[in-house]
Amino acid sequence: MVLLKNEGRLLPFRKADLMRLAVVGRLAAVPNLGDRGSSQVRPPYAVTILEGITGLAGPGVEVAYCDGSDV
Repeated sequence: MVLLKNEGRLLPFRKADLMRLAVVGRLAAVPNLGDRGSSQVRPPYAVTILEGITGLAGPGVEVAYCDGSDV
């Protein structure tokens, strides 16, 4: 996430006011467990960024996803 200026106190989001979110980026929907080498791990499960955001947003929030290849 890149936030250049938190104008109008946009963040943190207030869950009660949240209706829609957009998640953009090719790595958001795939487990990103490091770049191999010394950071290579094999966890029993992994939560992608998209799964985590969708889970935290809850059923009342629409989460749109785009991998960024066709902006």
